[in-house]
Amino acid sequence: INHLESEEPETRKGDYGVLGHNTMTDNYVTFEVKTATEDQGGGFQFNGMKIDAEYDYLFCLGISPNDEYFLVIHKDDLFNPVWMKENIGRKLGSLYKKKDDGTDTYKLSMGKHNLRPISELSEYLYELI
Repeated sequence: INHLESEEPETRKGDYGVLGHNTMTDNYVTFEVKTATEDQGGGFQFNGMKIDAEYDYLFCLGISPNDEYFLVIHKDDLFNPVWMKENIGRKLGSLYKKKDDGTDTYKLSMGKHNLRPISELSEYLYELI
């Protein structure tokens, strides 16, 4: 995709203490990237979203045996239960508590009908950034 950095983005280890983003576009839009494989029921569970991490958008990539799907949600919307319920049909669930300070880490479970086909990704990102 032409709008993303042409050089390899700086990556980070996804442990509890890291609060940065996974990748950044040329115009400094940051993304937290989460992947999930399709479960036996046809759903996806994206894990490890943190409210105190520094990113603009959550990028979910769902991988099934024959297709790939994606979803992009602005961080402000992601942690707004009313917006999530009205626009995604789901809200975040609590996954686990951070060891010392009690900060929640969240999960997002959804079916294919909540995601876009990967064929729409390039056009979607072009409009977004």
